[in-house]
Amino acid sequence: MEVAAAAGVYEEMLRVVEACAARIRWRLRPQSKRRLLNDITFLCTGLRPVILMDYGGTMPQLQENLCSLLHHARQEASILNPLRVMVMKDMLYLIHAEGLAEHVSPNASCLQTRKRTKPWWSFYRSKIDLQLHSLLKQM
Repeated sequence: MEVAAAAGVYEEMLRVVEACAARIRWRLRPQSKRRLLNDITFLCTGLRPVILMDYGGTMPQLQENLCSLLHHARQEASILNPLRVMVMKDMLYLIHAEGLAEHVSPNASCLQTRKRTKPWWSFYRSKIDLQLHSLLKQM
């Protein structure tokens, strides 16, 4: 029964996101729309902490559409509150602020097992830490 209730929350979230995309008149191809919905689901369920937005348009229109979508959708579905838009080097990312903070934490268990190799994000670590710090302050 708990699984069905959890699934209902995510189904409602997807309906809200679809309705908000239509409300702001963000025209997405069916494949891009499905990918956006999947990516948002992956972020909210904790499967991924960050998503590269390489579909749905070009900057700055993509950023405006995504920010507007999140603004409207958060008002109807609180599960979307931890999601943020992050821009680094002209690339747009949709992040789960708390999930990414846990992922890049130096105390993360996955890092303790792989101390010999540098993680992929080590180059961006200081920039990510600063942006996460400011995002978490806002929450």
